[in-house]
Amino acid sequence: MVLPWRTLPKLEGKKRYTVVNGFGAHGGNMTLLLEDAPEKPKVGEDPRLTHALTVSAKSKNSLRGNIEALLSYLDQNPDTDLGDLSYTLCARRIHHSTRIATSVASIAQLRKSLESSLGNAGNIRPVPVVTPTVAFTFTGQGAFYKSVSSQLFKDFPFYRSQVLHLDHLVQKFGFPSVVPAIEGAIEDGASPVVTQLTIVVVEIALTRFWALLGIKPSAVIGHSLGEYAAMVAADVISAADSIFLAGKRAELVLAACEIGSHVMLSVRASVEVIKKFSVWRQLLRGFMHERSRRYRHQRRSYEHRSHPHSFR
Repeated sequence: MVLPWRTLPKLEGKKRYTVVNGFGAHGGNMTLLLEDAPEKPKVGEDPRLTHALTVSAKSKNSLRGNIEALLSYLDQNPDTDLGDLSYTLCARRIHHSTRIATSVASIAQLRKSLESSLGNAGNIRPVPVVTPTVAFTFTGQGAFYKSVSSQLFKDFPFYRSQVLHLDHLVQKFGFPSVVPAIEGAIEDGASPVVTQLTIVVVEIALTRFWALLGIKPSAVIGHSLGEYAAMVAADVISAADSIFLAGKRAELVLAACEIGSHVMLSVRASVEVIKKFSVWRQLLRGFMHERSRRYRHQRRSYEHRSHPHSFR
């Protein structure tokens, strides 16, 4: 017996039931009784302003159909909660290789993105089965700013737990905590010990956070202070070793140099261009020296004419 598909109305306070029978050719009989799942009340609100959404399929034609189906659903349900839709499409589904993804702040933005993707669905290339190689570059201390990675620290428990674990090592070695720098609770001109350790801690925590998301580097490279985090990512040294070395390095710099007495200049140019500027600088210096010499000579001549006896 086949019944036409129709939506069964749900009455308040009551569950819906349905029975599925399966008769096998060998004479077996299986019956399955299904009922509505328990309702779970929604607790709290999603604080994020933007949400990621993904639509996927096994082929380009199927992807186009899924996009059209989602647009049709939004037409019929204009009050759809964007956070709930994001959770359903991303966290609750296993995605195929042909896919689109977007980050939006409203249903209107989502519709615009879906309509744009619908026209380009034929040009989408499937995600490769083999994971591509990825290289991580770790920056130096010049990238520090107050409240660095504070949003990640606030919104992602795993990232926060990694930072707190690393900060425990920081304090165990006798260095000041880096958490206030991440939360933005420090004054301008903080100690280099704090700023440099913050960079190392953030970079190591980010590496572990990326690993949680399934992204692991095939190669790493670090500049200056970033070399410590790069060596941790490459399993050359431990996180504790990198924190100890970076902290002691900062303390040695403080002991040997006066704050504000040294600066570093970064020039975005080739060696040939810098040499040209160096030549012009030498010419300008010579010109200014000659001009200063002539000025002094002219001034002495003027004073001699005005006060001839003053030079006797």
